Amino acid sequence: MIPFQITRLGEVGSTNDHIKSLIAEGAPEGTVVMAETQTGGYGRRGHVWSSPKGGLYLSVLLRPGAHQAINLTDLTAKLPTLSLVCGIAVRRTAVGFLAPEAACALKLKWPNDVVVEAGEGYRKLSGMSLEGTAEGLCLGIGINVMPPSRSQPGTEAYLAGLECPGGCPSVEKVGDVLLTELGILYNSWLDQPFLHFLSEYNEHNVMSGRRVSIQAGQGTIEGAFLHVDEAGRMMIRTDDGSVVPIVSGEAHVIGIS
Repeated sequence: MIPFQITRLGEVGSTNDHIKSLIAEGAPEGTVVMAETQTGGYGRRGHVWSSPKGGLYLSVLLRPGAHQAINLTDLTAKLPTLSLVCGIAVRRTAVGFLAPEAACALKLKWPNDVVVEAGEGYRKLSGMSLEGTAEGLCLGIGINVMPPSRSQPGTEAYLAGLECPGGCPSVEKVGDVLLTELGILYNSWLDQPFLHFLSEYNEHNVMSGRRVSIQAGQGTIEGAFLHVDEAGRMMIRTDDGSVVPIVSGEAHVIGIS
């Protein structure tokens, strides 16, 4: 496993910005910046990530291209699947604190959110972003642990609001477990194709059996979710019967298929 070196901060603009600066400075893989709050936190596609005290906010420096076990061609092909594997790490982390029934409601939402299923809808527990430079990757992860007093009920999910038999874990404990899971899965991802993780991802995908809408490029595609394939693409069947692979985009569940 890669050795993690953690820097814990109070209020910052963005842990991602810290890591991107450290990438340019040549910091080693496994460098982690964790903050109590962020004033400029953001997730995938630059979406604002509200970051009040009580949540886990961390960014990790990864350098997969530095590993001899993987060549550049293979890395380029499999890199889109890394965020999906990181989603599995977050889900495994949360499941470890939950009662079985609560754990069953914890789902993965393509490509890299972790949500709590609630009837025909869901509430977001965690989101992440993955940004690349020529020298390395910045993986940013946010997990809602304790709700802030100003939170609006029903808009997001929090570990503290789920059934945790041992009581809600501290933010620090969640961070420690997450890094352990992330280290295990990242090493496995370096050595294994995404096919190795595919059954677990599809088993817990909140989109299974549902109709979805994907904002991709300048247009919107709607259809029945089929599965995620070995390249990490979301496969949907549109109303004309075509099966369309979705490489990237903003996906939303819009009903039961």
